[in-house]
Amino acid sequence: MIWSVFGDLRGVLWIGTESGLNRLDRRTGEFTLFKHDPKNPHSLSYDKVPGMREDPSGALWIGTYGGGVERFDPATGRFVHYRHDPKDPHSLDNDLVLSLFFDRKGVLWVGTQGGGLNRFDRTSGGFTAYRTSGPNYVNSIFEDRAGILWLGGFDGVTEFDPRAERLTGHRH
Repeated sequence: MIWSVFGDLRGVLWIGTESGLNRLDRRTGEFTLFKHDPKNPHSLSYDKVPGMREDPSGALWIGTYGGGVERFDPATGRFVHYRHDPKDPHSLDNDLVLSLFFDRKGVLWVGTQGGGLNRFDRTSGGFTAYRTSGPNYVNSIFEDRAGILWLGGFDGVTEFDPRAERLTGHRH
């Protein structure tokens, strides 16, 4: 099952599946499969990959459905893991990642299942969590011209104003 497809700035096609992350070099036709390897701490943390985004440095940010968020450095082939830790209030709020989004300021936002919306702080390497009302599923994230984030979930659409850090639910 294919969960996600993403084309990076180098023309590489990334395909997130039920059983790992595939890299397709469209120039050569070569496929590379990245999977979780319990013996390698720098491998993919979990094989279900519902989303990916690229940052300006060329690093690939990967959401996994059970292993949190990954930062993949294409130059080294190594994954850095960001996971939920119940003892750390600045960790990701849930390891079931559904969506990733970079806003126009370059801030990474992560939508989770059962958690909500998370903002990544590049300086500290930690997250700030914002709980949506309802079941807290953030399946999609969109930024409008005013800088407001719109979150799609099972319980409707939620508006998030990052400046005021305020969530407003909209339901039919």
